[in-house]
Amino acid sequence: MTDTVNVFHAALDETSTGEIILLGVIDPESLSHLKVAEYQREVLNSKTVNALARAMESGTVPDIELGMRGSDFEVAGSNVTLGDDVYIIDGLQRVTAAIQLMERGDHTPHIGGVIHFDTTEEWERERFRILNMERTRLSPNVLLRNMRHDYAVMESLHNLSSDKSFVLCNRITWEQRMKKGELMRATTFVRVIGTMHMHLEASAASGDIRVLVPALQTLQGTVGRNKFRDNVRTFFDALDQAFGVRVITYKEGATHMHGSFLLALAKVFAYHEDFWRGDRLFVERPLIRKIGSFPVSDTYVAQLANAAGKSSDILFTLLVEHINKGKRTKRLTPRVAYAPPPIDAFGSPSDEDEDDDEEGVA
Repeated sequence: MTDTVNVFHAALDETSTGEIILLGVIDPESLSHLKVAEYQREVLNSKTVNALARAMESGTVPDIELGMRGSDFEVAGSNVTLGDDVYIIDGLQRVTAAIQLMERGDHTPHIGGVIHFDTTEEWERERFRILNMERTRLSPNVLLRNMRHDYAVMESLHNLSSDKSFVLCNRITWEQRMKKGELMRATTFVRVIGTMHMHLEASAASGDIRVLVPALQTLQGTVGRNKFRDNVRTFFDALDQAFGVRVITYKEGATHMHGSFLLALAKVFAYHEDFWRGDRLFVERPLIRKIGSFPVSDTYVAQLANAAGKSSDILFTLLVEHINKGKRTKRLTPRVAYAPPPIDAFGSPSDEDEDDDEEGVA
């Protein structure tokens, strides 16, 4: 078969858990037959790929990790032919660089491989998560995207982000890097949603996605899927009406789209009863107009919105003071006996300092 994958100098081995794996060198001509599942990150920029190509020319790179969705293989001496579909679990960037080297005719790459048998997409996705959680430079946007297979709330939010009626349709980054026209990383998106609901579920204010996502799952179960999605829509519709979101071309000049500002506004909503009818978010037009008059173009405000740490708490205070300014009555009503945790206690609220660089070997 033309799509088979050949492994040279192959040998079976047993892991400490009793799993039988195949070790060997991947036939360069078979690299293009390796398949890529949707849980993978995108192929990164040419700078990263070219750096890996240079590493291959000057020596070797670490083995890639593959999963064969089946157990069909044939042995001929020290060579093995894999008969079922073989997916890249770890090493997409290395494979991409190797294929480019071959296309240029510059070099025949030498790539070792570890092959798992009888894998499933679910198993590969979990293996991908385990391997990459140890690489701090992997964007959590990719992990959040993959978590939609295990958490209904993430599937719901991921689908909402491509809904044409949603303010941020196709403007949320679920990949390693932001593309042109995208305004918000998935990490910021889910943190804002968690923060505005933290009066219902305190752990939803966490900056650790391992805590945040299960908390959001609990929230959706408590509030109900439709109401939960409506709350998300209401928040970003209010943001659009107050400051404008749909019309933004470049995020850099839009102070209200930066992480610290969004989290501060979400905290204002969570902390005050005026914005809620039971567990449904409701922002009246007079309040939207008042919020919209907040001086987001002020230099100090812009600096706070671009900073991390305590900046979001300062913005929270400024927003509350602004909304209450000039009111003797109908001032915002804080929740009784409720003290929201400081946002920065769970990690930096700013998405501007997120490290999107690729790890040394991919």
